[in-house]
Amino acid sequence: TVEALGVDTAIASRHVDHIFADDIVTFAPSQSPTLMESANLWYKALDAILDDTENKQSRMTVTGTPWSTGDVYKGIIDNNDLSTAEGIPPEFSFYIRPAIENGQSIWSERFSLDRFKRIEFNLRGTGRWELNYMCQYTDGANNDLKTSWLQPFQYRNGVIYV
Repeated sequence: TVEALGVDTAIASRHVDHIFADDIVTFAPSQSPTLMESANLWYKALDAILDDTENKQSRMTVTGTPWSTGDVYKGIIDNNDLSTAEGIPPEFSFYIRPAIENGQSIWSERFSLDRFKRIEFNLRGTGRWELNYMCQYTDGANNDLKTSWLQPFQYRNGVIYV
């Protein structure tokens, strides 16, 4: 039996031996802390429905595009790092591929290198190129405050001097 479930689907009373979680996070949760927290909590609840009783080989496969520094995928990476540091075997192994490797498009049939350059140009300054296409969690993604924007100032006689 195969079922397709979305983030808001009720998962109580389900018992499965393989979960294939694909694109749990999309653009909308990346713009809303409330939706992102909901997606993260829903993902964390999936582990409880994995059932080892029949074949002792329950597993979860997670695929997706990074959307923010607080998304499900970054949480999985951080959790793996933390468990490894504490001597607990990591839950996942990773296969992460950026859109461009060694100066070449990894999917040239669909995205030429020139098209990727245009996408990168149009996304400049948003952090989206690094996240969505290069699979890099970088500072400044998700419109975070950048310390380079901060400047000292003086306030005298009702006037701000920078």
